[in-house]
Order: sequence, then structure tokens, then C-alpha cells
Amino acid sequence: MLAAFAEENQLATIVGTKTPGRLLSGTTFRVKPGYILGLPVAAYLTWQGRMIEGKGVTPSVPVELPANQLMAGEDTQMQKGFGIGKEYVIENCKKLAYRSSQ
Repeated sequence: MLAAFAEENQLATIVGTKTPGRLLSGTTFRVKPGYILGLPVAAYLTWQGRMIEGKGVTPSVPVELPANQLMAGEDTQMQKGFGIGKEYVIENCKKLAYRSSQ
């Protein structure tokens, strides 16, 4: 839900892989010994009324997270996110410097 909110409101660049889109809230009932019935009782919508269940959020910058790299202590998604954040800060600092020099 956080990624969907940030995406819809252009508050962040979403980096990574598509989210699974599992948001339905449900409850379970015992129907017989050894059997349980699960039913969805609520669905979540984004602020713009979009249902993410079964669809997920697709990142604007797709970056895989290979298990072997993660096990070696390398988080490719976090590294890409930090790189994007650094570029954003540098770009905006240059804009501020330019404005203040005029």
C-alpha cells in the first residue's frame, strides 16, 4: 500500500521487483474437524480507488534481487535506490546553487 501511494502521488521512485498484490484481509471458520474455510472480508483500495489485489505494484525502475548476491551481503535494489537518491540530491543542489547565483 505504501508503494502504491507513493507511486500514485509521484512521491518516490519505486525500485525493485513487482509486488505480489496480496492484500485481501480475511477470516477463517472451522467447518468440520480438520477443515477450515477462509473467506475474504475486506479489500484495500488506493487513494485513487485502484485495487491492487492480484495486480501488485510495478516499479518504475525494475531491479532484481538475486538470492546469491543477497546472501553475499549485496542488496542490488538498495544500491540502485541509493544511487537514484544521490542523483536527485545532486541535481537539486545544482538547481539551488544556480538560483542563488542569480
